[in-house]
Amino acid sequence: MEEMLTDYTHYYFFFHDEFVEVIAKGFWWEKAEQSLLGKPLSMSHPFLKLQTDFTEELNINDARFYIKINPKSHQELLEDVRFCHQTILEVWVKIKGEYFQEGTLKIKENKAVVFSYYQPRFGKDIIIKKALQI
Repeated sequence: MEEMLTDYTHYYFFFHDEFVEVIAKGFWWEKAEQSLLGKPLSMSHPFLKLQTDFTEELNINDARFYIKINPKSHQELLEDVRFCHQTILEVWVKIKGEYFQEGTLKIKENKAVVFSYYQPRFGKDIIIKKALQI
């Protein structure tokens, strides 16, 4: 039940004389000249993996981690987080020549406060700290 209070938001969307009521973790919209119905998500959609190369490498004991950093500016991330969580960076490992995503550092907004959290591939999210006030 705590997750419903901390991770979800109550939205109302009005369309002329109709409305839609939604409880969701966030929403995302994109401007387009034509309908996006049935089309793949855009490359910058927040639900997709980052479309960048590895920019950093981190060695901890015998493990080597590879980092992808979101190329969006801090200002863009803070504007976009108002509507949907945003990926700050992804952590990957290389096992037997193949890369696997280990986790993701994200930000989300709840009640005008931005939180950063680490979302491991398996297991529960780890709230790192309150970030910026909006």
